[in-house]
Amino acid sequence: MIKAKRGGKLSGGEGFRRFAEADGSDTLFGFIGKNLLLFIVIIAAVLTTLFAPIARFPANDNIAKTGIIFAFLIASAGLQKGNAEKLLINVFGRIPEKYSRTVPLCIILTAFLLGAVFTPVGSVILAVPAATVFYKLWHKTALIFSLMLTASALGSFLIPSYIGRYVLRAGRLSYGDYLLQMLPLAAIGLLLCLVTAVIFCKPDTVSPTVEKKPYDIFTIAIYSLIFVLVVLSSFGVINIIISFCSAVLAAVILDSDNLRKVDYGLLIIVFLLTVTAWNILRTDMVPLPNSPFFASVVMSSLVGASDATLLLFPKNVPALLLLTGTNIGALGLLTASAAGIFVYRRYLDTSGAKPILGLLIFTGVGILTVIILSLFTAI
Repeated sequence: MIKAKRGGKLSGGEGFRRFAEADGSDTLFGFIGKNLLLFIVIIAAVLTTLFAPIARFPANDNIAKTGIIFAFLIASAGLQKGNAEKLLINVFGRIPEKYSRTVPLCIILTAFLLGAVFTPVGSVILAVPAATVFYKLWHKTALIFSLMLTASALGSFLIPSYIGRYVLRAGRLSYGDYLLQMLPLAAIGLLLCLVTAVIFCKPDTVSPTVEKKPYDIFTIAIYSLIFVLVVLSSFGVINIIISFCSAVLAAVILDSDNLRKVDYGLLIIVFLLTVTAWNILRTDMVPLPNSPFFASVVMSSLVGASDATLLLFPKNVPALLLLTGTNIGALGLLTASAAGIFVYRRYLDTSGAKPILGLLIFTGVGILTVIILSLFTAI
């Protein structure tokens, strides 16, 4: 049941503080905070649909994208059922205090390296469990999640996407040209993440005591295999139908309850974000700055790097400037990538998570990083 606490009239500052620090329990503030992102995305999808011209929605591509995410969510639910997280807790909980201070740095560096190898989504999928364990053991804020998300996106700077490679070829630029432009930005961003972690992500002075908790190796192994199939599908190595059917079959055979534990809210948010991006791409409803670089930053923050590149490339924006701006802009808002949505939703699953405060931290870290890197590029 959703309850609003009774009491005297709150001042504006006190009311905002209670709203921001509300956890995801059954209070009214907590309910609104936990679903605020969903409400925002619904409003954005409806408004952009009203003003966008009628056109055929690219259903096939988005069905495939939704299928990959759904298969991953089944694998994630299965790993949770097998208590894979508790396996990590048993490992991390035994780290001596003098070494535990390096855990957040290792998480950030791992996310950065994985971001260079995989897509940001794939990298955060692998790095989120470690961040979740760190949060549970040392009871820290959403900062470790947001830094990990930023680091994975910075890692992806080093390897252009499929669309990025097309833009480079069209602009007659080599990978060396691209790397010379993006490597300093990635290094500066990573350094900012590491320094922030050193200052703010210190574990408690007393190492947490962790009881040995049971975990199901068989279940973990099966759903880990499903996860590998999902990653391979996302890179086009195997057909999405194989990973999708394998995930559903595993859930039905091992425990059909996993299908009910899937985060369908995340699926809805990703789909509505795709609708919003599609609507924006077909209109000029978003006023853009005159500067091509800042236009690419703004548009990428709204619809993501790939869609912003598709929108601005026909407008003769210089290739390297376009890719730099869209890469930087994708660091800004959570809605700029499925990776951001996934990490934030996983943060909400942690005990004691504060939805509004967490959203402010995620947004603040992203926007601050965008501003710093944009200024460095402009200089």
